[in-house]
Amino acid sequence: MTAVLVPSNSTVLEEALAVATDPFDAALADLEAVRGFRYQRPLNATVAPYLVQEYGLGPIADFFDTAEDLIDSGRAWQAIRGTPKAILDALRWIAYYGPQIEDQVKGRRRWHLYQIAMGELPGDDEVQRLYNAWYLADLSDPVRSEFFRGYFAYDVRGLSWSRRKWGSALWGDSSGARIDGNPVKWSHGRSHAIAIEETFYEWERFGWNDTLSAFGDGGWPAIAWSQVTIPWSAAGSPTTMKAWLLLQEVAHLVFYTAAGAVIGYSRIIMAAENQTEEGDDYVTVVYKARTRFGNGAGQTSAKIGIVYGLELVDGVKPYKSWLEPSEVITGSGIEVGKTNFALRFFETVRELFTVTLTINPIQIVPVHYANPALSLG
Repeated sequence: MTAVLVPSNSTVLEEALAVATDPFDAALADLEAVRGFRYQRPLNATVAPYLVQEYGLGPIADFFDTAEDLIDSGRAWQAIRGTPKAILDALRWIAYYGPQIEDQVKGRRRWHLYQIAMGELPGDDEVQRLYNAWYLADLSDPVRSEFFRGYFAYDVRGLSWSRRKWGSALWGDSSGARIDGNPVKWSHGRSHAIAIEETFYEWERFGWNDTLSAFGDGGWPAIAWSQVTIPWSAAGSPTTMKAWLLLQEVAHLVFYTAAGAVIGYSRIIMAAENQTEEGDDYVTVVYKARTRFGNGAGQTSAKIGIVYGLELVDGVKPYKSWLEPSEVITGSGIEVGKTNFALRFFETVRELFTVTLTINPIQIVPVHYANPALSLG
């Protein structure tokens, strides 16, 4: 073999030197051992860093526990980068097992955008997990594509003329919030059903035990509530009347930490029709409230309650959907139904609460007309 490699005009001495210094025979065994070395399992730890560099897998190395998993999964991923499957495979590395990719709708100028139905909430490590999702999608998608939004359980799209109803869309944008350092908009939602039962002894604080001032100053035409009172029985169904009165009160959900500190107040956005029947001695009403993105983010609730008639600090705009503790006058309002409720608030999750409040028994002193001639029956 060596003789073939030396020039044809070589001398005997040159040929002898070539044979004497040829390393082939000495290195043959090692060369044979190296063949297929990268495919051996378990993988030799001294070789792994060079294979990671050769395959260009350094940017995803942090998502794998072992070099073998990194190389095996990374090589397969490298072969399909720039495809939807590469994005989905990469998201599985951070435990997103059911995402669905959605390209921009036809007719949009920014046709290269795409969004992902994530299939689940981000979890307690919200910021890091969502950053990883964007990072891996950005590495996996085609150069001409851009991941701009991820969503789960709360998905309100930007208005498309002639394609979507005004009431189910946003003007010029889609729902979601961005986290610092993350260019993707995230829109998550979660629903909670809460049952609260309370025995309420403070109805007189609403003024319901004599003049029914909860009706307001106007009352019915030609009847001043400051001059007459009405027996509950005259309302047809006392239970229904009491529930109706309760629904007229401005109410908030209040959230407490385990230490008893107030996290914030979420204004009731909807009060469903009361669910009582005539003759019952209790009132059941249903409230709904929804937080905005970022309300209470990073804090964990241990208890929840309902508070009526909060007084706001001067300068705070009325009808805010979320009130910080500093925006409310301490000690104001009537609170009922404080109960255990564990919840962690997130940056990108809007929480929807459906609270069923049952008050039993009703502690209201019956009242009667000062002037029987004004009786309604």
